[in-house]
Amino acid sequence: MMAHFKKIIFSYFLYFLLFVSSEIAYGYEVKIEKDALKSYTKAVLSPPSKPYLLRAFIEGDTKDIELYIIHSYNGDHRFRTASVNWIDGTLKKPKLIIVDTDFDCSSIRYGGSGCRKTVHSKIMINKNSWDLLSEWSIENNDASLNFQLQSDTSGKDYNFSLDAKDIKKFSEALLNI
Repeated sequence: MMAHFKKIIFSYFLYFLLFVSSEIAYGYEVKIEKDALKSYTKAVLSPPSKPYLLRAFIEGDTKDIELYIIHSYNGDHRFRTASVNWIDGTLKKPKLIIVDTDFDCSSIRYGGSGCRKTVHSKIMINKNSWDLLSEWSIENNDASLNFQLQSDTSGKDYNFSLDAKDIKKFSEALLNI
């Protein structure tokens, strides 16, 4: 009887660790920061297991929304351009802005080759595009937009998708600010 009770307690504990704590740990909610010293409000959504953040900087009636992408890789790829299959089926080429690059060369000490690079980049989303995305996400909750970052040196591409449910969640939070 006691062993069965321990199994039940253990299974609930395991369920909490695997499912509930991942939502808490990754903070799958929109975080809103208001700083008395800064003139803007910042909102951030960081979906778990995704290479992007949705960020907004709000000052008065102005909302600057960006898709912030964090991507790690080995080699020399230099991702400089981006494309997206837009909601109307057309291929768009938004401007990719490289914000920062981090290098981790610690593997060389242990016989590894090359450095691992982590690139921080962003794509600005204008108001008209955000309004279209918000409407699209309500009607297409399980859909996603396919993005691709292209390298100008190696010919490699990096693909990821922006989920409609993340757009919807972020859009709803921005309405409440």
